[in-house]
Amino acid sequence: VWVRGGNAPGTGGGALISGGVTIRNCVFLGNTCGQRGGAAHYGPGDGGAPLFEACRFYTNYSLNTADSVGGAIAGDGQGARIIGCFFTGNRAAFGAAIGVTGGVCTVTNCSLTNQTAFVSGGGVFVSGATTAVHIGNTLFRLNRAGSWLRTGSRRPISSGRCSSSRARANASPSPQCRAWNGSLS
Repeated sequence: VWVRGGNAPGTGGGALISGGVTIRNCVFLGNTCGQRGGAAHYGPGDGGAPLFEACRFYTNYSLNTADSVGGAIAGDGQGARIIGCFFTGNRAAFGAAIGVTGGVCTVTNCSLTNQTAFVSGGGVFVSGATTAVHIGNTLFRLNRAGSWLRTGSRRPISSGRCSSSRARANASPSPQCRAWNGSLS
């Protein structure tokens, strides 16, 4: 299934998800939103955490450059499982590929390349005192962000097991260039 060219003024340019649905073998291409989740936004609902499996996310944008979250996927208030997905060319202010602001999100066997965050989190952005992201066997490569810095409870992840990832605020990406085979909380 292809989800292409969707647009929403607020959240979920391609899909707005509530509850434990499975989205498998889908392509999200060129979707946009004003605030959260250019391709897809998930939030609290019955049925547990959504599963994104073997999906591809190309050039999805969360357009508000001041405070948009999740160029491809944004999640609020509950976790998600993201397995075997490929992300490239997605953009947002925070979390160009994935932005999580609640719950526990698991990212496994994925590839996040060539993402652009205007502020923070070229690959993944995590915010909130009770939010956690577990990342395993995932490639972060050529992702760009306005800052490597952590501010308050906001925790950006721009690179891991990386090659040539960079940020404008810090020329030395070494703390971020490692495999994320555990959890960040």
